Formats: sequence, C-alpha cells, structure tokens
Amino acid sequence: MSAIQNVLGYVRMHGVRYTVSHGIEKLAETYLGTYDRQFRRMQPSPGTLAFQEEHQHHIGKISILIPVYRPRPEFLEELLESLLRQTEKNWEACLYHTGNMPENREVLDRYAARDARIHVEHASENEGISGNTNRAYALSEGEWVALCDHDDLLTPDALWLAADVIEKENPDVVYTDEDKVTENGKTHTDAHLKPDFCPDTLCSSNYICHFLVFRRSLWEKTGGERSAFDGSQDHDLVLRLSECTNRISHVRSICYHWRTVGSSASHANLQRCLEASCRATEEHMQKKGFPVQAFPENGVLRLKYQITRELSVEAFVYGGGQSCVQELKQSDWNQLTVTELATSENRWEAYNRAAVQSNADVLLFVDRTIEQIPENMIREMLMYAQREDVGAVTPALTDRRGRILHAGFAYPLNGFAQCRQEGVMIGAGGWHNLLRQAHNVGAVSGACFMIRRDHWIPFDPAYRGGLGAVDWSIRLGQKGFCHVYTPHGAAVCMRSGLLLHGTQRDTEDLEKIQSRFAKQEDPCYHPAFRRERADFHLGRQGQSAEV
Repeated sequence: MSAIQNVLGYVRMHGVRYTVSHGIEKLAETYLGTYDRQFRRMQPSPGTLAFQEEHQHHIGKISILIPVYRPRPEFLEELLESLLRQTEKNWEACLYHTGNMPENREVLDRYAARDARIHVEHASENEGISGNTNRAYALSEGEWVALCDHDDLLTPDALWLAADVIEKENPDVVYTDEDKVTENGKTHTDAHLKPDFCPDTLCSSNYICHFLVFRRSLWEKTGGERSAFDGSQDHDLVLRLSECTNRISHVRSICYHWRTVGSSASHANLQRCLEASCRATEEHMQKKGFPVQAFPENGVLRLKYQITRELSVEAFVYGGGQSCVQELKQSDWNQLTVTELATSENRWEAYNRAAVQSNADVLLFVDRTIEQIPENMIREMLMYAQREDVGAVTPALTDRRGRILHAGFAYPLNGFAQCRQEGVMIGAGGWHNLLRQAHNVGAVSGACFMIRRDHWIPFDPAYRGGLGAVDWSIRLGQKGFCHVYTPHGAAVCMRSGLLLHGTQRDTEDLEKIQSRFAKQEDPCYHPAFRRERADFHLGRQGQSAEV
C-alpha cells in the first residue's frame, strides 16, 4: 500500500481534524522536540538526586530481571549505565544472556566485574522472552522483582521513587509512567502519563507496561511469565498479579524510556501480541466469573462479555421524547420496560424516586436529548453493569457526525469537570486508542447511564445542572465502585448542559462541588495533564515532582 493510500485510510477512520492535529503534534515532538524540552525541564535537580542518595529506603532489595537477546551493544551499555546512576542503591540486576553475540558477552562481563550488583548468566539456548525472564529470576534474591527490557533506559530516580511509594503506601505492585526515546537516545516523545489502577482499562490493553515492580511472593504465587503468551507476556503477568492483590500503586512520574527500535516484538508482531493479550484477558475474566470473548479489532482489544444471568432492565426517559422511547423499545434486550419521567420534577429527585420505586435488577437513565439509540446499546452496557465492582456505565455519546460529546468526565479541571476528548471522532481512538476500547472513567453524565439497582446511591437534589452527576459519580467511587465507558453501542445526542461543554457552570453548583471535592483526584486522569480541557495534553508546568 502506498504512503498516500495509508494517509487516506487514516483520514477516513480518524477524520481530517484529528489527522491534521495529531500529525502536527507528532512532527513537533519528533523534529522540534516540543515534549523533549518539557521532559528535560521536569528532571530532578542535582540537589534532589543528592537528597535521594542520602535518604535510602528500607524495603529490601529490588531485583531487576533483564532477558538479553541480541540488542545492539551500545544500547545494552546505556541501560547498564542507567542502572549504575540509580539514587536508590539496594538493587541487583539479573541478566540472562542468549543470542551468541560476543560483543554483548564482553559488555556484560565488563559491567559484572565493575559492580557486584550485576549478575550475568550466558546461555546458548534461547528460551524466548518469557523463558529467558524466568531464567533471570532464578539468579535473583531480592524481596522485590522488577522487569526491564534489554535496550531501554531508567531515569536516575526510578528505583528511589518506586521504593518511596512502597515505603509510604505498602502496596504489593507498583508501576510508573513512561515515554519513548528515539533510537539514538537523543529525543524523548510520546509521554504515557497513566491513570491509577483501572481494571477495565487493563483488560483492554496493558497500559501499565513499564516500569513494573512487585513483591517476590507474587512471582512465586503466579509462577512467573508464561511462554504461551510471548509478545504480551507482561500483560498476562499483570492481569494475574491483579488477581492476587488490589494493593496496586502508581508512581506519577516518568521513570522509564522505551526505545523505539523497529525490531522489537511489539512493533514487529502486533497481531500476534494482540492475540496473546486476548487469550490472557479471556483467562483472567473467566477466573473472575465473567466469561468474555476477546478479539483484535482496529488494532485494539474488543471484548464481548457473557451476561451471566437474566437481568431485568427498567429504562427511565427524563422529559419523555417519543423517538427516544420508541428506539429503546426496539432494543435487542427482551427483559426491558420503559418509563417516562416528567420534567416538572427536579431531575435528580426524579431519578432518586424512580430508583426507589423500581423492582428491576438494572436501571438505565436516558435524557430526551438522546436522538439515536442502537439496538445493542443496552446489551453492551449490561456486559459491565452486571459486575459487583462496577458503578455506572456510560456509552459513547456523539453528534451526528460521530464527534465525541461524552466519553466520561475528568476532574478537577476548569469548571471542575469536562468531557474526556470532546470533539474527537469516535473512530479516531484518541489518546492511546482509549476511545475505541472499554475503559474506566472518573465520572459520567446524567444524560445516559446504567447502574445495578443494588448499587444505587441517591443524587443530591440540591444540584441544578450537570455537576450533580459528577458529585454522584465521585461518591460512588469513594464506595469502591469503578465507572466504565464503552464505545460499542454508541448513541447520538444533542448538546445539553448535562454534558458540561466549555467551563461555564451554575455558580452554586460549582461552589458546592468544589467545597466537597476540590482535593479529590480523578483516578482515571493524570494530574499532570493541563486543566483547560480534558484532552490528555501535558500541562505547561509538566508533571508534579511529588509522589
């Protein structure tokens, strides 16, 4: 396929606006170094690094497992140098070397002689990335295990920041933010500022990826990495770790640089990697009691959960709207009743009264501004709403041209809450392809959401506008529920105040929610992103130095 055909295909899927803006952003990152300059401004000062070296943690040794198979010797040497620069000193590097490259053997032996914390085993047989990682583990003795690729880089404070979170929060698993670095190691691009632990986001993709640190006992419990999942072996491992513990902490700092080498497994065998991730996710959710069929679709994982029992659904349409009511009745879910709610009553009071009076297993609330409802929308939402850990589920809401009007809210931003990736074409994928895959969000709109009746908590009827749903979502989250966005079964809607466009808000509503939740952090949206819009762009000040 020619370059022109590739570009035209990209435009058809993503839209002209996204193609142009995304292209300019990537060109600026790669050739003008826009993010690279930001990254360098965010680096810890010599004084901060000196402080870290003087203040060591007492969590036990961290064993860094590094399977080595035919990297360029200079990449391997740069990785080892990045380890020697670590401000946290209680670590060991366990490198299992295959590939029969004498120049790599020389590099490894030289560094092992230089520092006793570097342990090397040379082998003639390549057992694949999982097998070689397991062999590296056999060389280790630390209380903590960390995974690292043979041609990537760690920031000098990577281990110190991970140890600091371990000491403060006592987690079982820790992961950090990351970015990419060009092959020559000179330009940083594509900052991946991650959410805190989000189980549905993890099922859709291994957003945790690098840098991963976890207790040795969990390695023993899970049995390490499995060769059957090579290509997505780390995704498989993280899913299995999450089955053992919910004590998973996030270091909100870029600690890992993923070198963009075209020959890496994830670049060269994307389809194979996706298929391995599908199998890992299917196995994971089977263990949790919610069987799922997973398959690659447009470069991401598409998940179809079994609905494990017959669930009755009552849909409430606020303000009537005959077209909305009729389209709901055409749903492919048979156990459905539709009830109209009059606009003479405060919306949030009407929702509360409806929830109390309903006998249905699951409640669906729809505003009359919803114009087009696909017949599979209820089924797609039920896949997630059926679970005991899920609070509210929202489908994508778009305008008639397919541009996002609601994909969950992020907070606290200007106006307190704003739509995530508003205006992006739903097919575009957006930030790390999130719009194409089910994932967790911090809050949902009152325009269209579903929840199990036994998970219901009342809305605060003192709210007059769309922030009432944000308040309700945050309180549900504080009870331990997660909220889910699904792009499948997307509905078309009109613009309304429920969707919180722009930053103008009812003054009393804004004062109320700020007084309650001004210090509340959205677990699904990184605090280093800018506050003007929920568009996943790094703020001017860069990421916080605080952990």
